[in-house]
Amino acid sequence: MISLVCMAEGFECGIDAEVCETSLIVEYRLTMLHPTQKKVYPYQGKLYRYDVKDPENATSISPEEVITADGWEEERLVIVANGSLPGPAITVYEGQRLVVHVINQLYTDTLSIHWHGQPQKGTPWMDGVAFVTQCPILPGQKFTYDFVARPKGTYWYHSHVGTQRTKGLYGALIVRDRTDNMAEHNLLVQGWNHLWSADMDQLKYITNGIYENRKKRRNSFQLDGDMFSTVLLTSVIINGRGRYYSNFTTEANNAAPLSVFRVQRGQTYRFRVINADILYPFRVSVDNHKITVVATDGYDVQPVSAESFIIQSGERYDFILAADQAVGNYWIRAQSLEIEPDRLHRAHAILRYDNAKEIDPVSSTYSCSVSSRCLVVNCPFLYYPEGDFTDCLSVDKLKALVDDDPAHVPSDRQIKEYFLNFGFPGEHGFGQASVNGRKLKLPPVSALTQPLEIESTCDRADCGEEKECECTYSLSLNHDDVVQMILVNMGKGTGGFHPVHLHGYSFYVLKIGYGFYNNITGQYIGPKTDDINCRGSGDERTSFCNAATWRNQSWGGDDVPGLNLLNPPRKDTLILPNGGYAVIRIKADNPGLWILHCHMQVHNVDGMAVLLNNSFDRIPKPSKNFPICHNFPTARPDVVPTTTPALTSQENGACVKQSENADGQYIVVTVGVLVGVLFIILIMMAYILYLRNQVKKATHSSASYVLETHYQH
Repeated sequence: MISLVCMAEGFECGIDAEVCETSLIVEYRLTMLHPTQKKVYPYQGKLYRYDVKDPENATSISPEEVITADGWEEERLVIVANGSLPGPAITVYEGQRLVVHVINQLYTDTLSIHWHGQPQKGTPWMDGVAFVTQCPILPGQKFTYDFVARPKGTYWYHSHVGTQRTKGLYGALIVRDRTDNMAEHNLLVQGWNHLWSADMDQLKYITNGIYENRKKRRNSFQLDGDMFSTVLLTSVIINGRGRYYSNFTTEANNAAPLSVFRVQRGQTYRFRVINADILYPFRVSVDNHKITVVATDGYDVQPVSAESFIIQSGERYDFILAADQAVGNYWIRAQSLEIEPDRLHRAHAILRYDNAKEIDPVSSTYSCSVSSRCLVVNCPFLYYPEGDFTDCLSVDKLKALVDDDPAHVPSDRQIKEYFLNFGFPGEHGFGQASVNGRKLKLPPVSALTQPLEIESTCDRADCGEEKECECTYSLSLNHDDVVQMILVNMGKGTGGFHPVHLHGYSFYVLKIGYGFYNNITGQYIGPKTDDINCRGSGDERTSFCNAATWRNQSWGGDDVPGLNLLNPPRKDTLILPNGGYAVIRIKADNPGLWILHCHMQVHNVDGMAVLLNNSFDRIPKPSKNFPICHNFPTARPDVVPTTTPALTSQENGACVKQSENADGQYIVVTVGVLVGVLFIILIMMAYILYLRNQVKKATHSSASYVLETHYQH
């Protein structure tokens, strides 16, 4: 057994260990502050103490002990694990039991940690979603996550409370294959805003935008004409480091330190890339090097050689890089898809060969041409403009590495099918973020372990085909059913694309149906009305699309044209294109309560989610003394959770008083004990009186004998 406190540089479990134990201490930190040298500033890729006047002739400060982010000199408050941004990587081997003690040392914030991509089979209460699978961890509390890490692949952990993730509380979770000895690097990319926190981003997003110099800031766009939500980026960081560009055209920047990935010429490396951003996708490439995409979201795919790939929030892509170029330094690039020259946010990191000088690279991106076209994997649209000489490969065109994992097909061919529309339908235009017009309202309890206390179910709300409502939206799945979900992005209030993430499963990606695009300009034209019927009022642009179905009524289950049932890729986070749809499939064999949501943080927090109630009668019981929580006074004082043991007020993690049933049991026991004690006291008093009488008799006899003897003498 290995038991270590996870340090900032990461935790790696021994290959032969059965149990891997570590800790994440969550606390506030400030950027651009050294623990002993205090305030620092960037200069030519290095850091210097705030009072150094001549950095050319001064000793620099190691950036290893500083959270630099984009090097902006004014401090920004971050929430991090073990003092680092991103948090320390946790590396284990497939099948090992992972035990992580999460200690909340924040002053005012609750938290929970989600293990993104881990199915949590048999341990659904370890999924780490506050008010879905557990109560949030209060300041000063510790919560121990305990589960088996599987399958192998690239995963990550992050806070699942509010906007906390993009304040810095995230890190890589790598589950290694014992037979794979290839050298590897983790690369985590995140958009950054050094002016204000993600909480303010969320409020500005829902309250009419950002204003600068008494003017409303315009939204940015990508090349197909799709608009990004109102979220401000000042920069982009890779593994917690980046640069602030004061001018994107001239690339003038503050020369802050960057992340460096070292390679040896002639060797091959696996890069594990994770997008931890609040909203934006990034196009990732390496100058002068072809990359070979070999896995996505932990599952291997048939290798694809590409110039670059696009990674959405929550997604992971693994690529293989052959270090076959001249010894030197080369840019690793992560660039947003924005088309405005003053909005083209980018991050740089350095690919540095052994024995290369420690200087910035001077390399350039690959020049795509009519004779040497570029291939981009995982585009959220169908085409780049004709003059870009760039082709798109959508994710549903990837194929699983081997053909031994086909999509589930039930013996009776009975497939349960659900249409779920992700959008912003509203009576007067754009409304609230929702799924099928239902904005998810999280209950004030741990929904998985306190289900009988949920009072915000949708049958109590005014929901309907052409209505908006707010409720705890859920779908009940029977055990072992084959479930096909058609994720839709159409109807009134449609806006942009959505990276949709499912907890508890890695689904089969059978098909993505894109909207209509101009193949010359790449511009979006309209929704895929040939395939999807939104029903409701009007057409696919005016209906709320809360009750969509196939346009062709003969479609359904396996009988949908274009499905890949033989070797589809498996993912847990998938791009849902504007005006399009995606067909995904699972076998409902993982009992639990699993959230399906848009992974854009602003959309998720605003309610674009639904819960999958999978085989409730088969959900395993959580550990003894699993925390409970609810309002005070509770709406259901007579209820004791069916899957949660009752707690006493002294037990660690209890956050509420007992139910009346528990109080009644306590009173009965107490009265019984008191009656017993009184009975014993009465017996003892009677016995004492008896002894006193015996003593008096003995004393009287003795006194008589003495007196008699005296008088005889």
